[in-house]
Amino acid sequence: MRGRSRSTLFLMEQLVVILVLAVCASACVSIFVDSYFIARDARDLKTAVLTAENGAECYKAAGGDIQKTAVFLSAGGAEPNGLTVFYNSEWSLCGADDAMYSMVISRGSDTADVISAGLTVSRIAGDKPGELVSLALAAREVGR
Repeated sequence: MRGRSRSTLFLMEQLVVILVLAVCASACVSIFVDSYFIARDARDLKTAVLTAENGAECYKAAGGDIQKTAVFLSAGGAEPNGLTVFYNSEWSLCGADDAMYSMVISRGSDTADVISAGLTVSRIAGDKPGELVSLALAAREVGR
């Protein structure tokens, strides 16, 4: 009888150790999953800022001309008052059907020699769609 109570105590101790290890493992998995999503969001924000800077520089170099900006960005779909550029999950140019992100340049009001616009980079698909970066642009009209 006496040997039996020792083995029962040993089994109970092993079960408690396994339970503690399982709780610790689940906490670690949760932390790793959260860190993956934080890193992905940080990468998206960094790339969105670089994309917005590129779009702003192209708009400025084009002198506020949306058509020239589209040529500089290697993007189609430019209209007189705006331009939308689509990017896939790897931030490569793509069509609207495969798009995960978009950059929209909307022409604003014009003054004597300054053409203003707004630029927005957004996540349009995935688990958290929404605006990533927004800039106000202004360019001097070429030839003035």
